[in-house]
Amino acid sequence: MASTTSRIRNKLNALWDALLHKDMSQNLGQNQVIEPLFLKSKQIYLIDHDFSSTKVEDRYPPVLFEPCPQSLLDRNPVDIAGYDDPQFGNRVTEFQDYVAGAELSSIRHCTNRVSSQLGAWAYTFTRRDTTSAFVNLQIMRGIYPIEEPHGILLSKGFTMSTRDMKWSANMYEHNLVVWEKELPHVIVLSKQSQIGTDDSIMYGELAQLVTIMRNRACQPEEVLIDEDQNFEDEKEEQDARWPVRSKYVFGLEQRFPVLMVSIVGPQHGRIFFACMDGHDDLIIRKSSLFSFERLATAPWDLFSRFLLSGPLLEDKHGNLISPRR
Repeated sequence: MASTTSRIRNKLNALWDALLHKDMSQNLGQNQVIEPLFLKSKQIYLIDHDFSSTKVEDRYPPVLFEPCPQSLLDRNPVDIAGYDDPQFGNRVTEFQDYVAGAELSSIRHCTNRVSSQLGAWAYTFTRRDTTSAFVNLQIMRGIYPIEEPHGILLSKGFTMSTRDMKWSANMYEHNLVVWEKELPHVIVLSKQSQIGTDDSIMYGELAQLVTIMRNRACQPEEVLIDEDQNFEDEKEEQDARWPVRSKYVFGLEQRFPVLMVSIVGPQHGRIFFACMDGHDDLIIRKSSLFSFERLATAPWDLFSRFLLSGPLLEDKHGNLISPRR
């Protein structure tokens, strides 16, 4: 199993190098879409998947995330009235619907707007249960943001900002205490700077997925240090936290599962699930595009359920199980 993981790690390293190579632009079409020939040559398989049906499928390789139950959102609705402000309006309902050519209708403005609203809807908007007590679903579901310092953030590829392209991501992982095990699963809320099209994946989306999987595969074990300790620079701190030849956190993992919600232009979103097949193939399931052009009809709950997903593991018989005992 260790040799298999080493081979998978080498495969992800090679993909990461190829995607960040200076000549990668030769493999891009309109709106930074990855050319099919590149995907085929790298053994990357893009599969249409109906994420609107949230039943977990036991297919090979399986989807290793279980969406948050809709009933949990229904029992704990966003406290919309609590956000009423006479001066600034209501933070929840003052979302700007998309109108082509209108002020603040650029792709950058639109993706920022949707990402901010969706992240708040899933993670930070105040919710109340049936007793009117405050509830935080992010904490309840044991999902925590990945922030510096963190071993998965030691290499580039999560963000890009040039004249031609721009992408960024907020990443989350499952809390060890809540889920009782250190898990390789990563949830991503991504923003892209191009118009999304069905039956494709954009450069930024693929670069982020591969970078996350590659960095998770290469994530070194962290040495606990005194938080009051002073360092001359960032490199010195990194060398102290993650010494050379540190063991890998996920030395025997073969999937490196990532669930991505990608916000694209003009004001849309889609869902990806990526993992290795246990050999040399990278399997990426993708949804069709969903419209976030109107506050009233955008699929806030559906996408939030995926951002609040729980992790699934495979037992020795291939059955899907929860990490919780």
